[in-house]
Amino acid sequence: MRICIVSQNVSPGILTFRRDLISQLVALGHEVYAFAIDYTEGTCDAVRNLGATPVSYTLNKAGLNPILDVVDTIKLYYRFKEINADVVLSSFVKPSIYASLAASIARVPRRIAMLEGLGYIHTEGLEGSKFKKKILRAIHGVLCSFGYYFADSVIFLNHDDPKDLKKLAYIPQRKIKVLGAIGLKLEDFPFSPVSEPMPLRFIFVGRLLKEKGIREFIDASRIVLKTTKNVEFIILGGIDPSNPSSLSQQQLDNILCE
Repeated sequence: MRICIVSQNVSPGILTFRRDLISQLVALGHEVYAFAIDYTEGTCDAVRNLGATPVSYTLNKAGLNPILDVVDTIKLYYRFKEINADVVLSSFVKPSIYASLAASIARVPRRIAMLEGLGYIHTEGLEGSKFKKKILRAIHGVLCSFGYYFADSVIFLNHDDPKDLKKLAYIPQRKIKVLGAIGLKLEDFPFSPVSEPMPLRFIFVGRLLKEKGIREFIDASRIVLKTTKNVEFIILGGIDPSNPSSLSQQQLDNILCE
């Protein structure tokens, strides 16, 4: 089969989140086409090394221009037709909506949308206009009702997300699948005894978004470092300029200068 996996970014979307899936599908003899919006020569080579074909496409993941979204959906339609896809698996908010629509128009036999989270607009307690969030949630609900109408299945990772989304969108219960938590292959990270290294290091891994706990990590580091020596707090991640809940470059610079 010809399987299209549509993500936003090549990393972590394709090369981290879908690496094992791609490898398994290729091993089974399927043709895999990995869609992302930010390919470079290096990441194209990395995807080819997995046995898949990298495919660049355009989509403004945080944009609100409906005309551009329609144009990008039409381009996706032509991509799917050109490949003659049998299955389209799309993930993240906008790709899952527009790729499901484009795949349906292209008459792809099997269309699967996957939402691993509902995003910033559905997260309570963060900075930003509550009124704007309500408007964006309503728009998101309409788009989900429309886009997922063309999906055969809509996959979630936890039971709360479909409940929250169904308050704003109509998704038939028969289409909803809750996959459960996904993560790393534990055999790639075998247990090893702690050797009590000095200094003791605490590592934050992830995008520097407020809902991921970066603020609490920084606050905790300040408290501990006031009274404890030989301790290091390491942030392994980057800012996301397109996400309103991300630390800004200025905020990050101020933290590093403390």
